[in-house]
Amino acid sequence: MSGRDLSIRIAASPVPLPVLTYTLARVRAVLDLTSQLQTSEFPQPYCEEGIHLIATEFRQRKELIEKFTDETDPEIVHAACQDLLNTLFELLPILGFFLRSTNVRNAFELHAPLARLAKKLVSDVKLVLSSEWDFSPFTYHQMVSLPRYVLIGLPASESANGLALPLAGHELGHAVWAQEGLDREFNLKIATALVSEIQSRWNEYHLHFSQVSLEALEDLSGYRTWQPAYRWATSQAQECFCDQFGVRVFGESYLHAFAYLLAPGLPARNPAYPSNRRRAENLVEACKRWGLSVPGNYVGNFRDGTSRLEGSVEFLCSVADRAVDALAGDLLERCHQISKEAEVPLQDEQEITKIVEAFRKLVPGTEAKSLCSITNAGWRAFHDPTFWSNYAHIRERKPVVLNELLLKTVEVFEVEAKLKEE
Repeated sequence: MSGRDLSIRIAASPVPLPVLTYTLARVRAVLDLTSQLQTSEFPQPYCEEGIHLIATEFRQRKELIEKFTDETDPEIVHAACQDLLNTLFELLPILGFFLRSTNVRNAFELHAPLARLAKKLVSDVKLVLSSEWDFSPFTYHQMVSLPRYVLIGLPASESANGLALPLAGHELGHAVWAQEGLDREFNLKIATALVSEIQSRWNEYHLHFSQVSLEALEDLSGYRTWQPAYRWATSQAQECFCDQFGVRVFGESYLHAFAYLLAPGLPARNPAYPSNRRRAENLVEACKRWGLSVPGNYVGNFRDGTSRLEGSVEFLCSVADRAVDALAGDLLERCHQISKEAEVPLQDEQEITKIVEAFRKLVPGTEAKSLCSITNAGWRAFHDPTFWSNYAHIRERKPVVLNELLLKTVEVFEVEAKLKEE
């Protein structure tokens, strides 16, 4: 429930409010929908519980609104109805997400081991993996109605592709960022870096904001001028961390999955993200930090999008870019510290080679110690032009057969993990 006071007050005269009728009809419709969804079979845990939590939220709001009459203060009615309408906009997509998690286009084998990995990183996490009709992977988390839930959506066209699994590492990074309170940790550093960058380019700044003196740069009047840069830089810093986190968790395979999905990058620059090439350069730096090999000419796969920003806005975007560049090393070390404390293993070359050899024999790998090893083995086989050279009929279907082997290896990995727990 919101913090509004929704106690009933009697208006001076009765006022009929059709909005009350409309709102009750809407909430009854969504409750009917949750009842239908609860009869579905969900292959992933937490979906049924999530639907129950959402139904409970709407049922409580319905019971409150049903107490209103035509004599209730119209402002109270409108506040409650508006709040419920907002909740509908927030939670209906989540119900759709839960429903899509049942679709056979999803690789169900991936959920359990990914959920186990997530529990190492985010306490008491309830992970749901699903397909999404958006080509960019994304995550829902920190939802008031669904505490501890992390929902990761992969593009519907790739949700059955085991080679795309490393992209979930980036999305997990957002949940880790929130749990660790890294906003609080880095926001002051970001502001300091922004001020330092502006001071080093004072003449350029002063051309756009001549009314602000150097002494007032950090006052409220000065902050208002560079607030957009601060907003972009905080977003960029989180995205930079999540890319680094993807590398730390999935090793070199994250670079392959990232390029597979996004290279050469979108044609228009989004200032809330580092530029396309800068993101690629950050991934290369992360590989160097952890002693991982880098695909040849990796950065060359990417082209920067055209910036549609001009004047002072373009200047502020460049300031945000440089401020995040200055903090990339700090973000990388924090990423390493968190992963190490969670005992997330680094990429293991010996284990990858073993799984690749199993794939070469057309059998799933066994005794894998991490999803990282499995996805890296998959990408090694994918890029090897000699792979299955003696099996012409299979080479024609290489991506399909390789994906089946990768998913079967994940399934074996999960069975072996459960046996160790017994």
